[in-house]
Amino acid sequence: MNKWVAITVIAVLVIGLVVMAVIMAQQTGKLNDALGDLDDAETQIAALQSQVSSLEKSVSSVQGKLTESENKAITLQTNLNTANAQIVTLQENVKSQQSTIATQTDELKKVRYPKHFGSLAELTGWLQKDDTNTKYPDVSAAQRAFILEAKAAADGYLLPVRMPLAGTTDYVNNIAVIGDIIYSVRASDDFVERWGTIPAMPQYPIPPP
Repeated sequence: MNKWVAITVIAVLVIGLVVMAVIMAQQTGKLNDALGDLDDAETQIAALQSQVSSLEKSVSSVQGKLTESENKAITLQTNLNTANAQIVTLQENVKSQQSTIATQTDELKKVRYPKHFGSLAELTGWLQKDDTNTKYPDVSAAQRAFILEAKAAADGYLLPVRMPLAGTTDYVNNIAVIGDIIYSVRASDDFVERWGTIPAMPQYPIPPP
């Protein structure tokens, strides 16, 4: 009886050992599979990390080029602003020079093509603005008359000096021709009187072009 019990126990133990061996073999297989999967995952992670590193380098390169492009754009904009400012300055200088040239041209025309006063009112109005009679109180009458002639010429008017045929130069005066009337002008006090007549004269002895 005891023999059979022992055999039975041994058989049970053997069966248990076999079952455990089978289970362990299965677990070992699963573990090996898991380790294989882990290796694959690590390989994939390494590949992804390599891709990420490559992408980071690409992003860094692109950012560097973008920064360089932005700096170039800023430099170009600054240069453009400077050029525009210079253009504005040059345009203003050109306008100023054109205005100066136009003014000088008008002044030259006055000198090259002097004219008689257009009316008695124009003559007396010009004399009122002129200061020859007050600015030069200590010069001779003759010198003051020539000063008045020169100042009239500078404004484009004919106001020549008339010297007396004889006697003192204290009676030197200027002559203004308006139409067919000659007016005597005294430079010391701007006194104007009718002096005589002549055939009617054009306002411009030499007409301007």
